[in-house]
Parts: sequence; C-alpha cells; structure tokens
Amino acid sequence: MTGTVRRWVRSPKGNLTVLLCLLVAVAAPFVGIGRVAVQLAAAILISAGIDAAVSLARRGSVALPDGAVITGLIVGLVLGPGAPLGATLIAAGAATASKHIFRAPQFHLFNPAAFGLLASLLLLPNAQSWWGALGDLPAPFLGVLLMGGGVIAWRVNKLAVSVAFLGSYFAAFTLAAIVVGGTNPSLAAVFRPPFLNAAIFFGCLMLTDPATSPNRLSDQLWFGAIAGIASAAAFATTHGLHYLFIGLLVANAWYAWQRTRAGSSIQPVPAVAQRSAS
Repeated sequence: MTGTVRRWVRSPKGNLTVLLCLLVAVAAPFVGIGRVAVQLAAAILISAGIDAAVSLARRGSVALPDGAVITGLIVGLVLGPGAPLGATLIAAGAATASKHIFRAPQFHLFNPAAFGLLASLLLLPNAQSWWGALGDLPAPFLGVLLMGGGVIAWRVNKLAVSVAFLGSYFAAFTLAAIVVGGTNPSLAAVFRPPFLNAAIFFGCLMLTDPATSPNRLSDQLWFGAIAGIASAAAFATTHGLHYLFIGLLVANAWYAWQRTRAGSSIQPVPAVAQRSAS
C-alpha cells in the first residue's frame, strides 16, 4: 500500500495534487481558512461524486477519481473566498459533467475546470480572486508558484505550452498598451498581482492538462499562442474575469479540430500522464 501511494505521489497527477494542496496550505491562512474550507470541500466532493457516479454507470466499477479531485481543487482555489455555495456547485458540477458530455470517441474536448468556472461566471456571476495563485501574499511567494508550476509543466512535457502562452499573452498586452498608451490603466494591471499570479497559475497548471492539450512540440507552441492571444482579445473586448477561460476553451476547440481532422487522437496521452485539471 505504501508503495502504491509513493508511486502515485511521484506521478504527474500526484505531483499536481501535492502542489495544489501546498498552495492551499500557504494561501488559506492569509485569506481565512474558514472562508475557503467549505468551498474547497464542496468543490472536491461534487466533482469526485459526479465522476464516480458516471464511472459506475458506464463501467460498473469506480476508479480513483483523482482527476476529479484536481478539478475540484482548482475550482476552489480560483473562486473568491466565501463564494456562494451555488457558484461552487455549478463550477465543480459543470466542470466534471463537461468531461463526460462534450467528448469525441477518444478524447474529451474542453478543459473541465475552465469550462466549469466559465459556466459559473455566466450562470451565477461571482467574484473570482484566484487566491490559490498567492496573489494576496508578499511578492517572494510568487517564486513558490513559479517553481511549482514550472515543475508540473515539465513533468507532463508541456513546458512549451506554458512558455508559448505566457510569451504571447504578455506580448499581446504590451502591444495593446503601446497602441492605446496610458489611456487604459487596466492593461497595466495584468503585469501586477493578482493578475500576474493568475496568468502563471493558469499557464502552468491548467493549460498543461495532458488530456486536452497537445504533445507534439509544434502543436504545443500553437496551442499556447492561441490561448494567450485569445485571452488577451477576450480581456480587451469583454473586460470580464472570464478572459483566461475563454482563451483556453478557444485553444481546446482548435486542438479538438486538429485531432478530429486527423481522424483520431494526434498523439494519445500515455495512461501514466492522464489527468484533468483540471
């Protein structure tokens, strides 16, 4: 049993779960443990519960819902502390349900956490603080997020996705700032916490989901760039908190089109690397 747990902890899913729990442990005391404990528990339980129920109905057995737990953790870390319970349930429920509803024969289409969080914003508008990205903590804590996020992206062989996203994302905002000058202070805000932290969390921990992002290097670069540019465009046109989720879902749609056009999954993800972040 101990060996099984050790192997799981060393797997990409285990690495990500450990990092997300570390972010909870670091950030929760600053934002108030009591304010986030219920939403974290609710998000994890509803996400894992739906995943287990679908698994039981389809296969007659229940597999370890570790991907659903990761989805629940991300939802809880992104929603604002003390978010309405309904917002948490919508986000976590829609996230896990989307994985089973919007799918092709060999893959699901959208990043579950991004889909659920966007659905929550549209159906029951609420504040999203990305408190788990450590934006409310002193600046040195950004290093924790950078190092942890870099390790996760490297472990799932998606570092190119993160680099392409962050490069295109900040390049697009820099270009926009040059074009409009100082007339739009919100553009400058994306280079500072908490927006900066949110982009790093998103680019390293959500965009790199092996089930919904490509393996081939050239596709990774395109995927990250599309997400970055689409996110910046959504920010400029909607001025809402959902711009990162829109960017990821646009990139997911592009990759799904690529896989469908090829007639099958371009590069099936090895079982050891499967996870859902979402």
